[in-house]
Amino acid sequence: MMSDTPSQNGSFPAYIPEWRETGTDWRAIETYSSTIEKGGVATPRAFSGIHDTIGVYGYEQAAALAWSFAASAQASSKTISIRLRVLSVNYEIKTTHNRYSTLQEVEDEK
Repeated sequence: MMSDTPSQNGSFPAYIPEWRETGTDWRAIETYSSTIEKGGVATPRAFSGIHDTIGVYGYEQAAALAWSFAASAQASSKTISIRLRVLSVNYEIKTTHNRYSTLQEVEDEK
């Protein structure tokens, strides 16, 4: 039976790739793309809207960004360390009953 106010909630792991040079603080690896393929990696299929909205990655995407960043640093003769910061994303999507309306009223509001 369908609820009068459908909702969904849950949690999933998310990751942020980080890097540092010896003796410095860990920093997030930043990407400057606002497209689906941030930093050259595809957005995960599951929870992609949430990933994009809050700026986190799936495991494979974060690992790909970290290793690509490390490879670029090594090609420039720099030595860095990389890691993934693990986060737990908790979400709750709720609807609330607004009002009842005839179909004509809804069409008129468009």
